[in-house]
Amino acid sequence: MKLLLSIAILLLILIPMAPVQAAGTMSIDDCYRFALARSEDVAISEQEIAVARAIYNQALGSVLPHVSINANELLQDSSAIGNDGSVGTTFTRFSRPAVAVTATQTLFQGFKEFRAIKLSKVNESAKRLLYRNAARLLFQDVAIAFYTIVKLERDIAALEKIIQVLRHSTRELHKRVELGKNRESEVALVQTQVALLEANLESRRGERKVAYDTLAFLTGLDPQPQISYGEPTRVELKSRNDYIAMADGRVDVQASRDDVTIAQGEVKIRQGDLLPSADVVANYYPYRAGFLNDIKWDAEFRLGVPVFNWETVGRIREAKSRAKQAQLRSELSLRSAVTEIERAYDGYVSSRRQYEKFRSAAAKAQESYHLQTKDFDLSLINTLDLLQSQQTWLDALRQRNTSEAQAWLDWAKLRVNAGIYP
Repeated sequence: MKLLLSIAILLLILIPMAPVQAAGTMSIDDCYRFALARSEDVAISEQEIAVARAIYNQALGSVLPHVSINANELLQDSSAIGNDGSVGTTFTRFSRPAVAVTATQTLFQGFKEFRAIKLSKVNESAKRLLYRNAARLLFQDVAIAFYTIVKLERDIAALEKIIQVLRHSTRELHKRVELGKNRESEVALVQTQVALLEANLESRRGERKVAYDTLAFLTGLDPQPQISYGEPTRVELKSRNDYIAMADGRVDVQASRDDVTIAQGEVKIRQGDLLPSADVVANYYPYRAGFLNDIKWDAEFRLGVPVFNWETVGRIREAKSRAKQAQLRSELSLRSAVTEIERAYDGYVSSRRQYEKFRSAAAKAQESYHLQTKDFDLSLINTLDLLQSQQTWLDALRQRNTSEAQAWLDWAKLRVNAGIYP
């Protein structure tokens, strides 16, 4: 009877498996914040935004006047120079210096410059979306590493308790063997189970170390502090269609639409090469030599009309093909997002159902063990039957804990695929 009471007390310890948050530990949000500041991928995406902003400034500069100050001096043979101040004298003098302030303004280029400005803003928007998408994918990586550790921690805790129970059972069985109530073979069987579980425990500890190394790589913390987690909250799951509808607003899908807009705009820019172009160049001369000194300014209007350029036709066709590719990639991006959400939703629903089943199985296994204990007291079953019932209960507890952690992980995947993240 003492053996049964001891086993029952130890097994009851296994039921509350929720860890207590310790000082200096990190939650998943803490890990994500560190990873967001550390990630090279996110930093690269942030620099892409700066590049897009610089491209916009370049496009804007194409429609603004270009102003420059130019100074030159022409030196030539002056053997034929005269002193009458005539035009010929000016052009044949040894030195002809000049200073000019030149302004160049584009008047018309087939609206290419305005389309370029518009597309550069779209490009900057696309880069911002890709930055957010990099942050979304980073949260997925952090969640996988974090909840993998949670899964291993709970499994390790269950194994440690199981081993503790079996070691206590071994000591009690030794006493019963001395009293002639049990056989040595039964003690050897329990010791074998302990050795197998200890090997399994070491394997799980090694996997936990690898998982912590993975999380440390993401957060940039060395060593990675211990994680903290509590009991999983009961989330209110929306309908499958509600989550699928979120695919249209996912940042990578929106970015692919911007890519289509950019590609279609490139077609119009290339088509603008077939239209006439016009610009004006104006000069103001603070200083000129000879009779030109009195001419303070001049302006030149230029008009170009393309007649034949097969290269331009080829570029237009290339741009149209790229626009079609962008359209197809956008459609693929949306379909992929929908598929990812569907899979994540089905995976979470399945893992949550499994958790409910395993939790029910653990409760039934516990009830069965208590009934077996009564049968053992009445000598209706032997020690092996009782140990088997005990093992069934412990296995059910492990499966419950593992399925619970898997449900957490699948919930995180569903959030990420639906575009719901910190």
